[in-house]
Amino acid sequence: MSQQNKISPHKDDKKEQTTPAIDEKKGPEKILTSETTASYEGPIPLPSILKGYNEIDPSFANRVFVMAEKQNDANIEMAKKEQAGDMSLKKHGQLFAFGIVIIGYTFAFFSAFILRNTTMAVTSMITGTVPLAIVAVNGMLRK
Repeated sequence: MSQQNKISPHKDDKKEQTTPAIDEKKGPEKILTSETTASYEGPIPLPSILKGYNEIDPSFANRVFVMAEKQNDANIEMAKKEQAGDMSLKKHGQLFAFGIVIIGYTFAFFSAFILRNTTMAVTSMITGTVPLAIVAVNGMLRK
C-alpha cells in the first residue's frame, strides 16, 4: 500500500491555430502555441512546490508534512481494524460450523444408540458434515 510520487511531464505539445485574418490581403495568420503540463500524484508535494508554499507562509510546508503523517496513521489504523473485523468473522464462522457438526453428530448418536435407527443416524452425520465440506472446498477454490 505504499504510495509513490509520480510526475508525468508532457512538454512542448505544439498546436497550430488558424485565426481569421485581420487584413484580407495577407490571408489567414498562423499562430504557433506551446504548452507544458505536468501531473503529480503522491502524499507530499515536490520540494519545489513546498518551497513555493513556504514563500506564502513559513509554516505551510510543515503543515503539509503533518497532514501527510496524520493521513498515513489513519490509513494504518483503518487497515488494522479491517483485519481485526475479518478475523472476528472467521472466528464466528468457525464456531458456527463447529456447532453444526456437534448438533449433527449428537443427533446421529441419539438416533443410532437410543432410537436404534441407523438410517437416521447416517443421514444426520451426512447432513452435519457435507455442507461444511462444500464450504471448505469452495473456500480453497477461491484462493
